[in-house]
Amino acid sequence: MARATNARVGGASFLASGALFLARSVLELHAGPPPSRGAEILIWANDHRHTLMLFSEALCFAMAFMVPAFAALHRVLSPSRPQRATSGCGLVALAMSVLAVTVVVQGRLVYPVFDIQAHSADQAELVVAITYGAFHLVALLMAVATVLLASALWETARGVGILGMLAAACDVVAGYPDHVGPKITFACGAVFAAWFAAVGVWLLRRRSERAQ
Repeated sequence: MARATNARVGGASFLASGALFLARSVLELHAGPPPSRGAEILIWANDHRHTLMLFSEALCFAMAFMVPAFAALHRVLSPSRPQRATSGCGLVALAMSVLAVTVVVQGRLVYPVFDIQAHSADQAELVVAITYGAFHLVALLMAVATVLLASALWETARGVGILGMLAAACDVVAGYPDHVGPKITFACGAVFAAWFAAVGVWLLRRRSERAQ
């Protein structure tokens, strides 16, 4: 009973997190890439203030749902593939830690704290440089984690495993948004969200099959 509940919560959390990551990609596409000069970054942040606020909130809640999602996936995979499950979920936890700090840094463009936020050109450049440098690291960590978890799913859920490998490749590509452009970055984000949704559906179906 406990395992069935765990799979249900995990599957629903994967679906919710995937939807939020897709929303994040849509918001990022709407805002467009940041300019390269500080004064222009400040104008860009002001013009897309509400979009960037929603972007941060979507990431916060997406990360929150990732906790029960990957806890459930680890519990399902660890009996048969303990090394891959533990390593993959461990890398996800590391990526989430980096992403959490990055959201705080990125928020300094649009969220004042005690009326303090990035006002100068130098501050804006530093915030953007740290934010997108961290996004690059998160993308690479998630790529390796996804390969490990997709390979662990390969025998029991081949389609989900194949989509996971594709999502891992897209993570690497999305780690270079300044080179590939916003449209390709969005497409990669959509594949990443689809991978989350596929894992969520698989967990929910697995629970239903065991309940019968």
